[in-house]
Amino acid sequence: ARSEPQTADQTTFTLLTERFGLAVAVAALLYAAESRRRRAALNVGLAAATTALVAGWWYAPNLHPVFRYLTSYGYGSPTRTLIRGSEPSPLGTRYWTVRLSQIVNEGLFLTTAVVLIAAFAVAAVGRWRRRDTVDPSGPGVPQVRRMERVVAAAKTPAGTITLVAVVSYLVLTTSTNPGTGFTLPLVPLVVVLGVGCIMRRSPLVRAVLLAALLSGVLVVGVGKMTVTGGLADPRCVQLPVLGCAPVTDGRGHIQRQLAVIGLDARDADEARRGEPGGWVRTNERAARVLHAATEGRSEPVVVFFASRDPFFNTNTLGLDWRVRYGQQLPVGQLRPDEGGDTVANYLRALADPQYGQPTYLFTTDRGRHEFPPRVTQPRAERAAACLGFELEARFPLPDGRQVRLYTRRVPVPAPFTGRVLRELQAACQSAGA
Repeated sequence: ARSEPQTADQTTFTLLTERFGLAVAVAALLYAAESRRRRAALNVGLAAATTALVAGWWYAPNLHPVFRYLTSYGYGSPTRTLIRGSEPSPLGTRYWTVRLSQIVNEGLFLTTAVVLIAAFAVAAVGRWRRRDTVDPSGPGVPQVRRMERVVAAAKTPAGTITLVAVVSYLVLTTSTNPGTGFTLPLVPLVVVLGVGCIMRRSPLVRAVLLAALLSGVLVVGVGKMTVTGGLADPRCVQLPVLGCAPVTDGRGHIQRQLAVIGLDARDADEARRGEPGGWVRTNERAARVLHAATEGRSEPVVVFFASRDPFFNTNTLGLDWRVRYGQQLPVGQLRPDEGGDTVANYLRALADPQYGQPTYLFTTDRGRHEFPPRVTQPRAERAAACLGFELEARFPLPDGRQVRLYTRRVPVPAPFTGRVLRELQAACQSAGA
């Protein structure tokens, strides 16, 4: 067989790859030439191979969605719509303290963060005071060279945890996605390091710091046991870097988000009164309308949303359905980032069995606060009409927009194949031409 000739770019890439691989191999051999380094090189190689094997077991089948997420919500254009306010410059302190604010304000709270910061400060002062320690065998000769000290410290458990925490923090800082869950794994690392610093102090200092830390944890824990009254009421202290750092707050993330529009979700009766309570009543009405539409139908209930409203979506309707009827509601979301904001993409999502072949679809008028990426509602409705969806009901939202519920009246052709999908898409395109 005759192979195709390589292009200039392919040849250059091949040569560079070969040269780089050869350089790495030579460097590895030179490093391992000395017997004392041979075992270290072998350990590094075994650790790299084990890491690749363990990580590869998960990354191999998930490489495409991970890559898609990193190039969209991690570092792509959708993150620009998630930033609150203007994007900070890397040359300013705000750029490097955003994640710190999340760790303190959402993970530790001020009562525990202050104690951990004090523990780190005491440890740093103690380390600084020991910097001039000398070797008694030779006056003026440092006990351990600075680089050797750093390497030795990095090999300790505390050094490894510190390295992981610092690298993770820097990596998270490079992304503008303000998701609150990304910094959560760093909280236990910070706590472990702080407790380690406390345990190395003198008995008196150790007792004071441990008592303060346990008191802070107790205040936060008691406040989180309920959502209203006493230590659960939100209290914060305004600080330069951290902003309004919470001291006590029993609310969860959803309750804090609802408070932005004036809805106090900690009190169900209060939430039902006034204009903010209209969102609660909207989900109640949607659940009742949907339940009435499903009565007498043998097809499974699978509900999709074309809109991504913060207060009327798959989560809010699913919660009300579960509370009201004691069952979990199968729900899904049309997504333009998985195939584009097109009629053909939404037709595939509504017809393909891997998405459950939805029997009901909610659409709404465009809202100002919808989560990105946004779905063009007329395109979703057109795709639904091509599959036999018909308007079941409509009702208003508290802000004046309208909700529309569509029901699929005809079954999707079976067996569902790629050819069937292409025929459906072609027929839909012809009908809309």
